[in-house]
Amino acid sequence: MICIVGKSCSGKDSVTKELINYFGYSKLITTTTRPIRPNEQDGVDYHFISIENFLNKLSQDYFLEFRFYETKLGIWFYGSSFSSYQTANNNTIAILTPSGLKKLKEHDINCTSFYINVSDETIKQRQIERGDKLEEAERRFNADKLDFVGINNMVDYVIDNENRDISEVAKEIDKLYKGSLKKGE
Repeated sequence: MICIVGKSCSGKDSVTKELINYFGYSKLITTTTRPIRPNEQDGVDYHFISIENFLNKLSQDYFLEFRFYETKLGIWFYGSSFSSYQTANNNTIAILTPSGLKKLKEHDINCTSFYINVSDETIKQRQIERGDKLEEAERRFNADKLDFVGINNMVDYVIDNENRDISEVAKEIDKLYKGSLKKGE
């Protein structure tokens, strides 16, 4: 399984879509309570559920890892189920937070991890281009600063996504991942 981590607007979703569309991977679908964005689909991008449903699942130990953010629009929960990792195969991609990656490692779930790295300036520009609300963009930016401390030591590979074509980034990940499978990592 490929595990991708990166700050908000680092290109995680774009890289994942490229890997799915051109290299035959599939995405591990996680769960969230945040509002669905334009062009997102329930069951494709995320499983969009209510806070009440999320908390019910949480009380039943449904999630391997979860996270919540206090946003200007309310609390947003994110999580991925134990069962989704148990059924994942070598062609599965999981997009994770650093704490999610740590949980995977604690449960001895095998994955090859990639950190998508971009500059703070690029992140801020992408937030503007994406149309993120200023207060929420700033909150996410500041939260990421804390969450990603020491990330280079947690992942197998750091991938630069600064001023690169997304197809080149995906090709690099695919090549490194297939190489790690051959080595038995």
